Amino acid sequence: QKVLQPLYFAREDTKSPFRFAIFAMILNVSLAIILSFYFGFLSAAIGTTVSSWAMIFLLWSGCRGMGQATKIDFRLKKNLPLIIASSILMGIIIYLVQLILINNLNAPNIRYFSLFILIFSGIISYIFFINLFGIISKKDIRKFIKKLSFKFNPKKVQREIAHTGENHRGKFKIQSPGASIISYLSLFTLSLIHI
Repeated sequence: QKVLQPLYFAREDTKSPFRFAIFAMILNVSLAIILSFYFGFLSAAIGTTVSSWAMIFLLWSGCRGMGQATKIDFRLKKNLPLIIASSILMGIIIYLVQLILINNLNAPNIRYFSLFILIFSGIISYIFFINLFGIISKKDIRKFIKKLSFKFNPKKVQREIAHTGENHRGKFKIQSPGASIISYLSLFTLSLIHI
C-alpha cells in the first residue's frame, strides 16, 4: 500500500485511497465478525489479511492509467516468483520450528521467549532465502542495517539535529527505550546473516 498510495498523492488524489481504505475497513470488520462464529479469534487475522489484499487490488486497479510509473518492470517479474518461493520456504521453517517448540509455547514460564524464537526464525529464514536466490545481496543487507542503526539510535539523531540546526521531524523518529531494545534485537538478528 505504501508503494501505491504515493502515486495518488503525487496527482493530488486523496479521495480514491480514502474510499478504498473505508471499503477495506468495512470488509475487515465484516469478515472478523462473520468468521468469528467458525474460526474464533483467528477470524481477526483472516479479516485483516483479506482486507489488506483487497486494498492493494483496489489501489493497483485505480492506478493502471497513471503511466509508466505503474508498469511492472523486469526486476519485479524476475523476482516475484523467487519472493513467493522464499515466503513458502519461510512458512515451512516456521512450521518446523513450531513443532519443535510446541510444548514450550504452551508453558507459562517460557511461552513468550519461545514465541520470540519462532518469530525471529521466520525473519532470519526469509532474509536467508531472498539472499540465497539473489533478490538482495549482502551489501544491500548491510546498507539496510546501517540505515536502521542510524534511524533507531536517538543519540545519532540528536547529533544530526544539532549538526544541521533543524529538527527533522518528518525524517527521524526518536524511539522510546522499549522500541530501541526491539530495534537492537532486530539489528542483531539481521547482522547474523552476513557474519
